[in-house]
Amino acid sequence: MQLIWVSGPVGRIRRVNLTARRLLMFAGAASLVLILIGVLLEFAGFRIAVEYDPKIVRHVGNFYSESEIRGLKEKYETRVDEIEKNLAAFHDRLNDLDELNRKLKLIATPPPLISRQDRTDAMGGPFIGLPSAEGRNLMSHVEDLHQNTSQLLKYSDDSLNYWKNQLDWLESKPILFPLKGDISITSGYGERVDPIVNRSSFHPGLDFQGSVGENVYATANGVVEFAGWDAGYGQSVIINHGDGYQTRYAHMSRLFVKEGETVSQREKIGVVGNTGRSTGPHLHYEIIKDGRTINPETMLLKLARR
Repeated sequence: MQLIWVSGPVGRIRRVNLTARRLLMFAGAASLVLILIGVLLEFAGFRIAVEYDPKIVRHVGNFYSESEIRGLKEKYETRVDEIEKNLAAFHDRLNDLDELNRKLKLIATPPPLISRQDRTDAMGGPFIGLPSAEGRNLMSHVEDLHQNTSQLLKYSDDSLNYWKNQLDWLESKPILFPLKGDISITSGYGERVDPIVNRSSFHPGLDFQGSVGENVYATANGVVEFAGWDAGYGQSVIINHGDGYQTRYAHMSRLFVKEGETVSQREKIGVVGNTGRSTGPHLHYEIIKDGRTINPETMLLKLARR
């Protein structure tokens, strides 16, 4: 095949022989040029997209810019730090709950029974499953883990606050014995024969057997209303626990508290004695509700399952 080229009306005539080989070489060169132009255009478009709208590039090619990678790394590290802090706080809450459990057990169970109880670690709360990593990127997994630990921390805070309130309520009620060790009641609440005048009388409390010098303990949190000498009760203490409750501890030989002083449940307030109207060493104990004595057994013995 021959191609004739005329450069003008009087121009030179050129003849080019087009062989199959030359046509193939021309077609190959043209294709290569077009491919190079396409690559250059795509690269230029990619750079522009990275600069102005990285989301398009990430969506199309799953590419991340250097600034995005830095941002993801910083966000990941921040979330990991928050997760570690949440887990540490959650561990602290568990320790606090364990301490509350120990205190509640001491209140609700008489000492002779505590050592015979089987240990059963209490666990519970809402089920929060961990997300599957399959098909999800690391950042999404970290975000879910952060949310889950935050929910667990909130649940532990709510539980801790609830049991703290329960413990505060129990510690404000006179539900414990004023003496420790083996408890022996020598005179109950109600009608009895007075041991001094040998006549029927009303006994407004319980008499506990005790030895001189044995420690006497506050049966609930409160404020000391009276601490001193009373003709009938000898060296005695009255504690106001709020909500209409008071307790009286009588016939002691020494007092460790003063009027206006705040005392805690199980705090030593004095020692057993034989002062006042008494026939021998013992502790007289009363519970007063709204100005009237009540039978302490309704709060002490029933609770302790004795």
